[in-house]
Amino acid sequence: MFQTVGVRQMIDSLERQSRKHLAVRYHAAYTNAFETMRS
Repeated sequence: MFQTVGVRQMIDSLERQSRKHLAVRYHAAYTNAFETMRS
């Protein structure tokens, strides 16, 4: 039998990880742009 709960949990954690990774990258890019503008 196919375990949809396990798959859903896996996809959920993957989405959360990628979202966190995206947020970190956006924050780094934003900080870079801000520092460039200030100097």
